[in-house]
Amino acid sequence: MSANPKHRRYRTLIGLALLLALLPTVAHASDPHGGQPFPIAASANDEDWPAVAHDTRRNRFLVVFENGAAGMNAVCMNAEGRTVTTYVVPQSGGSNPDVVYNYGLDEYLIVWSQSGTIRGARVAGMCWPGPGGIGASFAISGDRPGSELYPAVAYNSHASHQDYLVVWEDSAANVSVFARRVGATGVSGGSFAVADSATQTNWRPDVAYNLNHNEYLVVYTRGTGTAADIYGRRVYNAGSGGLLPEEAIDTSANGQEYPAVAAYRLNYSTPYLVVYTDLWNDTAGDVRGYMCNVSGQAWTLLNIATVPGRQEMAPDIASSELLGYTVVWQQVVSGDFDVHGRRVSGTGALSPAFDVSQGDRPLPPGHDEAIPAVVGGSPLALAVWHESAGTADWDVFGRFLGYRTFLPISLRNNP
Repeated sequence: MSANPKHRRYRTLIGLALLLALLPTVAHASDPHGGQPFPIAASANDEDWPAVAHDTRRNRFLVVFENGAAGMNAVCMNAEGRTVTTYVVPQSGGSNPDVVYNYGLDEYLIVWSQSGTIRGARVAGMCWPGPGGIGASFAISGDRPGSELYPAVAYNSHASHQDYLVVWEDSAANVSVFARRVGATGVSGGSFAVADSATQTNWRPDVAYNLNHNEYLVVYTRGTGTAADIYGRRVYNAGSGGLLPEEAIDTSANGQEYPAVAAYRLNYSTPYLVVYTDLWNDTAGDVRGYMCNVSGQAWTLLNIATVPGRQEMAPDIASSELLGYTVVWQQVVSGDFDVHGRRVSGTGALSPAFDVSQGDRPLPPGHDEAIPAVVGGSPLALAVWHESAGTADWDVFGRFLGYRTFLPISLRNNP
């Protein structure tokens, strides 16, 4: 005789509760931060412009940031926010870092802008308390003249490649977007133009990798002010690799800028989500995005943060198979900057927006949180940002974003 459906439901709920009790989620008693914002780096220096990556082997995180005149630092944390190791990146004057973890080589690649060239530091097993450490820096854009700024990096997880693509804003002639591959032994091939024009500027790129098609999508801004638009171009890895046709993602009225992109492997038809600052609604700025298909073409428009009259801008995005997409951005509320976020499913369904940077903290007026970054984890995403209280120096804070905050509502709505 079959079991009573009500008993099965209770057993399911009990099993789910036991599973959640074992996960290091934001409301778990073993989490010292209780899902609230916590300091990652706070000293007399200005720590700002953080970037973050996730070590999928050990479920740990690496946060890299500018550290004033001291150059750059990196903090490795476990999945409960406890510091495992702190590193000094041996390259003074570095700025605007980005970082990604390579599962195949068990290392991070950190990239940054440095005295007119982008340089990188390899880190093998950094989030392991024994071996590992910062490797020697090497030039990535060393074959390019001029200044290269705002680099971004993605990791190719295909078994036959295990390499990276680094993109940057290049100002040798007109402002352009260039890229270069980095393999296990250093740079591979020369730098190449992704978007280069004698008449228009192409700037502030980002990049994501799509395993299903073994290719990257590079996104960038073209033009300036109210004439700025969002474009994208795929870089594929079949054979020797190469460029596919450029696609216009958003060329609507007013201006769009500062794009960020992530790929969701379980969505085979529209695997990319591109988010950006959009001036379509008012001059203050909103955060909107497009789900893009396998060709990088805009497919479904998403209004992520569009409160009239409120400045919402500078989004970042991450994806994971468990969480779908997590989008974070900075916005101005009552004259102060803070960081908000929103979950987006792999098919584009929007969850309610929520405050990321304040949590339960009573922040006084003049306390600003800005320049957010986010990475997907398992089962948690980690958002990081820099914040300052009035005239005090900037510090780096973070917050884990997990399911426990939202799950009770789901249970009540689905008894």
